[in-house]
Amino acid sequence: MNRVRIGLAGIGGFGATHVAAASRLADESLVRIIAFADPRTDAPDAARLTQAGARGYHDGMALIEGEPDLQLLCVASPPHTHFAIAEAALSRGIHVLLEKPPCLRIQELRRLIALEAENDCFCAVGFHDVARPQIITLKRLLCEGALGRIRAVHAHARWIRTDRYYERADWSGRVEVDGALTLVQARRAIAMALGLGGSWLAVGRHL
Repeated sequence: MNRVRIGLAGIGGFGATHVAAASRLADESLVRIIAFADPRTDAPDAARLTQAGARGYHDGMALIEGEPDLQLLCVASPPHTHFAIAEAALSRGIHVLLEKPPCLRIQELRRLIALEAENDCFCAVGFHDVARPQIITLKRLLCEGALGRIRAVHAHARWIRTDRYYERADWSGRVEVDGALTLVQARRAIAMALGLGGSWLAVGRHL
């Protein structure tokens, strides 16, 4: 079986979840992690990935340029870097798993959607909450009409964020990055509200 050749852009923070998932798939001989990118030389998992044969890069753009055989790129870098990395990958026909939020401007999102069609590849966005069993059950009940007609969907975020959360990166907790609204705390709630009130396809592929 030919293993899918994948790269990981961003291996710290939530990127560690991507590393763990990719490593499990590698253990099952489904994928081969050929490269990773992170600006920190002491990033978690960097040494382990290197020992396993993956090449390290300073950022996602350098990874794309240096790996012409790359088939799938998982992007878990800071939100304001998502668009440039995803655009470069899709332009080369590389499939992309893009961590939420996909990008910070609607124009960037439309560009990624167009590149999917132009290059016959996909860009999936990691709104993983929509796959929770409770949410799937709720969606089914709504579709069956068991809860009546939807009149409104309200989302309330009650997460507790400590200082450690906001100190983990220079973009954490900022309302704007590079002049664009990040909505970091609202993205999950918006995705689930749209999904419950509309189409999972619209949320899963195009949000």
